[in-house]
Amino acid sequence: MADPMATVQDKIEKFLMLEFSFTEYIGYELTCLAYAMNFSACVPGPCEHLDKRTFSIKLKELLQRGEKAGIFMDGYTAEKTFLYLETSVRGMMASWCFANGEFSIVETGGSYLQTVLTGIYR
Repeated sequence: MADPMATVQDKIEKFLMLEFSFTEYIGYELTCLAYAMNFSACVPGPCEHLDKRTFSIKLKELLQRGEKAGIFMDGYTAEKTFLYLETSVRGMMASWCFANGEFSIVETGGSYLQTVLTGIYR
């Protein structure tokens, strides 16, 4: 059940943290395989990965709400913020894969995410 008192910032953070939790749940091997398959799908031509992925679509919707509410620093549109947050989450996941899943993506990712979010909010 959604928290009716949650701010847009709370929802963005929770949503991104769920991605780290899901990644930890499915594990290192499946995450690495998903990366390889997604990259392979983009090599032959235009990549529609970010346009078709439910995670990306939902995150963009949250960020558009945030932009309308004026929660982002000047110059941070929903689209620009999406690129930064998508890159941050995917980068943490890639680092986790390169480290053979030897650190907690939820704990480390959460700490990193706090730093990133602090830099984009008013």
